[in-house]
Amino acid sequence: MTLLLDVAPAIFLFIPFIVIALVIIAVGAGVFFLVRAIMRKNAEKAKEAER
Repeated sequence: MTLLLDVAPAIFLFIPFIVIALVIIAVGAGVFFLVRAIMRKNAEKAKEAER
């Protein structure tokens, strides 16, 4: 039981880091998909311009 009480504060200290990491991953994924969508639109416009 004492081990659990010793570990609990460490877990609470790590929660903000876990949240920050998840936010960074979410933002990174969002930017990646946004850039990919823009690239795809630009590629379609380029194909139309070539014709």
